[in-house]
Amino acid sequence: MKRKIRVLLVGLGAEIGSTLVNIIKTKSENIEISGIITNNISKNNIKKNFESVIARIILNEPSMINKIKFNEKGSFLINQKKKIKVFYLGYFHKWDPQEMYYYATENTGYSANTERTEGTYSKYSSIDDKVDNFHYYTTYIKFGIGRTTYDAAQEVRNEKITREEAIQLVKKFDHEFPKKYFSDFLKYININEDLFYKTIDSFRSPHLWKKENDSWVLKQKVY
Repeated sequence: MKRKIRVLLVGLGAEIGSTLVNIIKTKSENIEISGIITNNISKNNIKKNFESVIARIILNEPSMINKIKFNEKGSFLINQKKKIKVFYLGYFHKWDPQEMYYYATENTGYSANTERTEGTYSKYSSIDDKVDNFHYYTTYIKFGIGRTTYDAAQEVRNEKITREEAIQLVKKFDHEFPKKYFSDFLKYININEDLFYKTIDSFRSPHLWKKENDSWVLKQKVY
């Protein structure tokens, strides 16, 4: 009789979690999987069995794999010898990205980047991350709204900019492709450029996108 294991995807987003559940393969004959299983598969097999780009990004870190243990209910726990508490700045201050940037520069020595973050207009977002910009770009492909829309909408609500200013920013930057680290990103997820674009285009919803003169165009803009 198969032992059923339900693994809680702690710390992962709902979309990522559901994707992992669907793509994980296991050779175990006595365990039925509905989540991540690592206690009876070697690290090498894990890397081979995960065919999803997302899975490679999350689970290609051996140190994380070593820390995953199963409890008696089949959920996994990440063991930590040291009890570390994590606090977010938003616990103590109203979360306003622009104001938090000012606070960080005044109190921690934080400094902005020397150039604008691709896909938006600020210089203080995702400055230590080569992958984050692709997250927002794929959001633009899937939902028709990019990082500038998120950032500008928030700043309109926080009365930092006007709606008219936000529209101009969205027109200028929302569609921008994150080319700076594109080659690094392809190497990291181990695919070529053709497969990247083929995969990206497969997620363009027909109610959002149409082809005009061999180029993709949004049917309806957010503004």
